[in-house]
Amino acid sequence: MSKKLSTTVYAILRPSRRYGPVNEAGIRPVQEFAVDRITKKRPVTKVSEMAVRLNLTIDASLFDKISPVIDIELEEGDLFVNVDAQVSAEAVPVE
Repeated sequence: MSKKLSTTVYAILRPSRRYGPVNEAGIRPVQEFAVDRITKKRPVTKVSEMAVRLNLTIDASLFDKISPVIDIELEEGDLFVNVDAQVSAEAVPVE
């Protein structure tokens, strides 16, 4: 049986490109964002930043293989509730 490893980190996201007409709040919509930094401690964010907490649990055997790719998509309503997702991946042999 494989051992599960867990950690929690915060990814601090910041807008990297704004474009389009100004909205009712006087802000141009974000078109692109970047991960500014990642921290283990609860972050302090600047005005335009937001933090996303990532709870990661990984099978220890994954460290013996090629790094897995995990896609995460958040929608507007997800920001105000706890989003719980489980991602399963199987190794695909390269031909």
